Amino acid sequence: MNKILLIMPLVFLFCFSFGCQKQEQIDRIIEDGVEVIINHQEPYRVKGTPSTLILEKEIAIDMERDDLAEIGLPDVSFVDADSEGNIYFFRYRRSEYFIFKFDKNGNFLKSFGRAGQGPGEIQMISQVLIDSNDNIIISDEANRKIIFFDNSGELDKEVSYVSNIESALPLENGNHLIRRRIRDDSLKSLPHKLILSNANFEEIKELDVYNQPLFWEGGNKRPYRAFLFEWRITKDRIYIGNEQRGYEILVYDLDGNLLRKIRKDYIPSAMPEYLKEESEKSLADNPGRQRWFYVPEETPPFNSFFIDDDERLFVRTYEEGLDEDEYFHDVFTSDGIYFSRQILKSYGKLSPDLMPLIAVAKSSKLYCLQEKESGYKELVVYKIKWE
Repeated sequence: MNKILLIMPLVFLFCFSFGCQKQEQIDRIIEDGVEVIINHQEPYRVKGTPSTLILEKEIAIDMERDDLAEIGLPDVSFVDADSEGNIYFFRYRRSEYFIFKFDKNGNFLKSFGRAGQGPGEIQMISQVLIDSNDNIIISDEANRKIIFFDNSGELDKEVSYVSNIESALPLENGNHLIRRRIRDDSLKSLPHKLILSNANFEEIKELDVYNQPLFWEGGNKRPYRAFLFEWRITKDRIYIGNEQRGYEILVYDLDGNLLRKIRKDYIPSAMPEYLKEESEKSLADNPGRQRWFYVPEETPPFNSFFIDDDERLFVRTYEEGLDEDEYFHDVFTSDGIYFSRQILKSYGKLSPDLMPLIAVAKSSKLYCLQEKESGYKELVVYKIKWE
């Protein structure tokens, strides 16, 4: 008995010194047989999970450089990277080339994806994916095809899809994720559907839908901004955000099984004054738009999100950090638990349309396409650490 009494104080001392913390109880419910993670405004304490993000700047590629301006790079829309750290810039607007490749040190290597309608040529990029084999995959809405390049920029193959599909991307299991708008004059809204299909583009399951109100229905006006209906594809999951469900993200596997719903309490953010002023000016300059649009007082629940290699989910909010070019991000574990709140420097510039601004996290690096005071863009690559 005396030996037990002597050991107990040592156990208490160990827990006090090294933090024997009991994990906070996570709120979960089941809806229609699916787990829903209920997150609140403050992050949970998750035992054994580091919650402080450390970013170390590695390289920057400045689009204001004369040599990059000569190849048509300043006006880029998206960036991604392969497993070797090679960096790819994508232009969504028509140009001589749509894709520009750099090595991991920021040296320009080549451009490919020439404008046109022939093999390996692009008219309009609607979606981009770099898969686990480092294939660069383009959904070309105008040409109605998926284009597969290897990571050297050589054309591998093309797959055509039917006219009622707006964009399509292949999944690792052979299925496709397709986007389709349903045009029907009898409907009071314009449904934007996200659909899982097989390899032949035959529908397997509707995963989500955003019902866009029509201008002419009841004289209703629409907010003067882009609507939030975003999705991301990882090796084995599909993440979908839809503002008509509020702050909620659906997580599916590649066979269309709904794994969980991630919800979070949030306080709506007021539309920043400079964006309100820019929106009002834009509407004033085009009186025809005033019949259909109004300047909203609040932003959507969030702007965009991205996922890292460990399936951490980063959700970019509209809450500004200490500086104007910083924004808070809510970070969730792979199980959908809100465990960290981080301030990241803005990647991209918010405009009246509030289009989503995307960063990419791969191989413990964060790729952020930022805008300089001069108006030119700069890609900054950070090394990611968690402590």
